[in-house]
Amino acid sequence: MNDVIKGTRWRHYNGAEYVVMDIANTESKDARYPPTVVYRGTVNQLIWCRPLKDWHRSMTRIELLAD
Repeated sequence: MNDVIKGTRWRHYNGAEYVVMDIANTESKDARYPPTVVYRGTVNQLIWCRPLKDWHRSMTRIELLAD
């Protein structure tokens, strides 16, 4: 899961694309506050969050092609 880093682009299984803004709660030891991905839609600019442990269930990283 270390490929989920700030600035990376991801595609949801429904086709929508997102950019990771940050990872929240990385220092928390409390299970109520798990590490959480904060991300923004590339089209509508809405901000979302999802527990890091659930991220790869529905997201695939978009690899940019080299020029």
